[in-house]
Amino acid sequence: MSTTTPSLDCRAFVLFGATGDLARRMLWPSLYALHCDGLLTPTFQLIGAATSALDVAAFRAKVRESILHSANASLFSEEAFARFAARIDYVSVKRLTALLRYAMRSSLHSPARVA
Repeated sequence: MSTTTPSLDCRAFVLFGATGDLARRMLWPSLYALHCDGLLTPTFQLIGAATSALDVAAFRAKVRESILHSANASLFSEEAFARFAARIDYVSVKRLTALLRYAMRSSLHSPARVA
């Protein structure tokens, strides 16, 4: 019996609640560890969505702080984080609307992937 893993064409992870407690304490540090271990494909995108009015640079700074204050802080290096941060985009949302779908399409760089 063969146990092969099917190939998945997953290009992005959209994290709703990206500035919340769970994301800050667990998800961003874990995603950073996956990045450091080479387990995210080079083109894999991470898109944070939350109600906080932040630009991408401010959001990336929050992600950086969450990693530095986590159990994965020992993995941190400026060079690795710069590569990780290049994957990250942020969309500020107040409610799920056509505008959100448009913003997600822009972030994903592939309009056909979001309905």
